[in-house]
Amino acid sequence: ALNDFYFRSYRDEISPTCNLELEIDGEKVDQYKGDGLILSTPTGSTAYAMAAGGPILHPSIDAIVLSAICPMSLASRPVVVPIDSKLIIKTIGVKNSRVKLWQDGASGCLIEPGERCIIQKAKHDTFMLKLKEGLSYYRTLSNKLHWASSLINN
Repeated sequence: ALNDFYFRSYRDEISPTCNLELEIDGEKVDQYKGDGLILSTPTGSTAYAMAAGGPILHPSIDAIVLSAICPMSLASRPVVVPIDSKLIIKTIGVKNSRVKLWQDGASGCLIEPGERCIIQKAKHDTFMLKLKEGLSYYRTLSNKLHWASSLINN
């Protein structure tokens, strides 16, 4: 995925919560109970991850943002980890809880109880084509997100 991965309950019932455990570089870091978990790159940080309360990362920063979706714990805060981190996500708790993995907004696969998903940086980089020179990243953000729109006339 170029922008993000997100995990959410496979069930479309009244309370589609899921229980996930996160391991980073071989160390158990956190458990999430809520509507899901988003892992985003800097290019994906201005989409679903931002809507879930995650930070906006400048495209030159090599990192991954972890943002819980409507967590049931106030301790679940967005975390930024180095791009070379090896992230393992698995379902915990309920034995029949299946989780669906989405990639860049497209339906991915199901993660069955006992399975785990490993996410890490691809071995090859992606090259982006710039259509206009001189575009300001910050001006683009300001215009699209309407920052200070009442203070300045764009």
